[in-house]
Amino acid sequence: MAEFSITSPRRRVSHLAMLVVLGAAPMAVAPALAGERDSAVTADGAWAATAASGQTAETLPTVTVEGERAPANNQQRSTGLDRLPQSIQDTPQSVQVVNQQTLRQQGITTLDQALRNIPGITTAIGEGGTMNGDQFRIRGFDSMNDIYTDGLRDFGVYTRDTFNTESVEVFLGSSAQSFGRGNFGGSINQTTKVPVLDDFITLRGELGLGPHLRTTGDANYQIGDTTALRLNVMYTDQETVGRDGPESKRWGIAPSIGFGLGTDTSLTVAYIHQEDNRVPDYGIPVVLAPGPASAAPPRWIARTGTAPSSITTTRWPIS
Repeated sequence: MAEFSITSPRRRVSHLAMLVVLGAAPMAVAPALAGERDSAVTADGAWAATAASGQTAETLPTVTVEGERAPANNQQRSTGLDRLPQSIQDTPQSVQVVNQQTLRQQGITTLDQALRNIPGITTAIGEGGTMNGDQFRIRGFDSMNDIYTDGLRDFGVYTRDTFNTESVEVFLGSSAQSFGRGNFGGSINQTTKVPVLDDFITLRGELGLGPHLRTTGDANYQIGDTTALRLNVMYTDQETVGRDGPESKRWGIAPSIGFGLGTDTSLTVAYIHQEDNRVPDYGIPVVLAPGPASAAPPRWIARTGTAPSSITTTRWPIS
């Protein structure tokens, strides 16, 4: 109690000083507030002093910012399928997207190359006497017949070029409810390029060491307020680096026309033609004396480790 009686007068003095400072603060702020009342905001958002303050308005220079638009969020885009009209974010399934920006940056030319960005997908390349072309397995399940183009099933085993592909969507997991029975591992959908309300021409050429010669063209022309034409063409003449014989010539054309673009109801008519003239060259085939070919050695060769002189182990010479 003695300690409290000694320090009490000092606390009273400090409290009195604080009251004096707080009382003087409104008087110091009042002139500043009065100056603000003498100013006004113009129509363009700038502060302009009134005649009472005796100041003139100052206009700041215009600032222009230039740059590229940030890439779109894949989760907010459409699934590309009419049977799943909601966004990818609202789709109750795991969906992986390879967008157009990724296709351009990586120089992707086939669907096989695009799917290398998706984990859980493996590719069969014709071993064991199977057909040569796009044969994928999603999470271990055969998905050869689970490939779609704009939601329509794309039958056949062939090399699908991406010259007319806007994006690739992969639906991982069982998708029988959306794509029909037999769909266990998932589905692959290619969204094609469609006309837009703009005018542009894009030409692209590639050279390689094989040689790898490839050229593509993408032209869009707006012919009305809601109508546009688009044409995509491709030619590829690909060979294997360091090998003689293997070839892979491919060309394609994809015209399309869109009506009612930018409105609630639109119609797009499209056609695609792709022709491939390939020479499969996967692995080293073994040809028996009578003539049948097999992608794997016979059991007796694998067991003994030797092969008779009548069996050749190369089809294309290595230069």
